[in-house]
Amino acid sequence: MRWLSQAATAFALLFVSFTLPLGFLVLTTEWYAFNCQFHTRCERFGKEELMAYAEQLPRYFLHLAELEGLWSLTERLHMADVRRIYDSVALLALIALTICGLVLKQRPEWFGRVALWNVFMILGLLAILPVFGYFWKHIFHAVLFTNDYWKTTRADVSWYLMPRVYFRNAFILMIAAAALINLTVYWAWRLWPEEQQAQ
Repeated sequence: MRWLSQAATAFALLFVSFTLPLGFLVLTTEWYAFNCQFHTRCERFGKEELMAYAEQLPRYFLHLAELEGLWSLTERLHMADVRRIYDSVALLALIALTICGLVLKQRPEWFGRVALWNVFMILGLLAILPVFGYFWKHIFHAVLFTNDYWKTTRADVSWYLMPRVYFRNAFILMIAAAALINLTVYWAWRLWPEEQQAQ
């Protein structure tokens, strides 16, 4: 049972590690503006106007406002699906954070081990990058969505705001941030008093 408890701790820490950078991506607008340098669609739409649409999204995902303006019907339906997923992620993150808190209180020495396991698992996700286009189109969306509302055209705001390179860069950011979080936990454990590690 001990290995099962450690595996659950590893998964909880892993989930929290990815949720933190995801929260930055979802609840701020900086990432949209930053990624404009990697594609020309911002300028084609009009960067200032496009960023005004980007500013709607954090409030929308927090259930504080609805989408307004040129968002198409399929975009609105897809964003509603995405918001439901984010709601579930937030709830699971709270559960995972609670698990981490309980383990930290009772068995803090576990965190160093599971964090190191997580680092290797997280870095393994980099293998997806060479085939990210296929993964994004045929695996990610097939698993999370039961419709084709996520597909965009030049008539959609999302086509300009969130091209595939936006999501590829977000994927890289989340991997880097999650790996850094787990490395930090690992080194904190290494600096923990030896008598505590030996428990």
